[in-house]
Amino acid sequence: MPLQSYTFIAKSVESKDQWLNSIQAQLSRLGSMKVFGASLTTLLKKEDRLDSIPKIVELCVAAIRARPDGMKTEGLFRVSPPKRELDQLRAQFDLSTFWHAPLAD
Repeated sequence: MPLQSYTFIAKSVESKDQWLNSIQAQLSRLGSMKVFGASLTTLLKKEDRLDSIPKIVELCVAAIRARPDGMKTEGLFRVSPPKRELDQLRAQFDLSTFWHAPLAD
C-alpha cells in the first residue's frame, strides 16, 4: 500500500488540536483492529464472534470454495506469495478492508 500524505490548514490552534486528536483516535482504533499477531480470544471479541471462527478463516474457506477445483487442490496456502504481496495483504486485513466485508454465499 503506497503511503499518502495530506495537508490540512486549521483556522486556530484549538481547531488544529481537535483535528490531530481526531486523527490520532482513528489511528489508535485501526491499530487495535489487527488480525495478524492478535490472540485468538482478542480477535474473536473484536469481531463479536465468540462462538464462531475468525472472519479471516471464513474468507480463506470462501476463497477455496470459489475455485472450481478448490476442494480438490492440494496445498493452496502452502506456498507463500512474495513478501511484499504478503505484507500488503496483511495490512489490508489489519486495516479492516476485507474482514468486515460480508461474505457471499
